[in-house]
Amino acid sequence: MSVSYGHCTTRLAKAQDLIACERLGRRCRAVEIEPGYVAVALERFFLLTGVAPVLLEAGPAQA
Repeated sequence: MSVSYGHCTTRLAKAQDLIACERLGRRCRAVEIEPGYVAVALERFFLLTGVAPVLLEAGPAQA
């Protein structure tokens, strides 16, 4: 499947945009500041798509 133009969202939350982009062959960039929501979104993404999420780049550690 070829990758088309992507989607950008300011909230990852329930991973709906992330999963939709995966199913449509689009790239998705999302931001979420709550680690708990990130964990839920990544778990949901994996369970629904079977694709293991990959950390591409880690930002600076928060104090």
